[in-house]
Amino acid sequence: MSNKIRVLWGESNAFSALNILAAHVYAHGGYCLTCAKNATEVVQKISENEYDVIILNIIIEPGIDDNLIKISSKLWRNEMTSARLGLQLLYGLLRPKKKETEFSFLNVPGWVNPNKIGILFTGFDTEVKNLDEDLKILGINPNIAYTRYALKTPPTILLDMIQRILERNSNL
Repeated sequence: MSNKIRVLWGESNAFSALNILAAHVYAHGGYCLTCAKNATEVVQKISENEYDVIILNIIIEPGIDDNLIKISSKLWRNEMTSARLGLQLLYGLLRPKKKETEFSFLNVPGWVNPNKIGILFTGFDTEVKNLDEDLKILGINPNIAYTRYALKTPPTILLDMIQRILERNSNL
């Protein structure tokens, strides 16, 4: 068994356009990075494994789960922008009392908490309206665990976010 810090990265483009971000995590050597290319895989991996850090894009493909496909389709119709399915996953995982979610994670593992979660957003500014309110409800500190990836973002941003989350947790 490895002593590496286990990180789950849920990102539809993790295996292609954003591979440079993952390269810095792998090059560091202290992390075991698992990539999930859709929401179905995120749910499966969280159900089967424990992670020290979860990084998720709020816009993520549903995968093959019929329920996630229906939720994604409904979100597209209602929001007229991004599906924000990753945000629904976070609400399902963290279950804040202030807001209902479309997604119900049946057996949330006890190790899941807002201090282990980060959001690396790769969409457009118009797709993140009211995100500050959502982060507050979810208990996710945007100064530590939220970054919008843009063209001028340093390629170490994924590694940097992982390290910020771990540093915050070591100070708790």
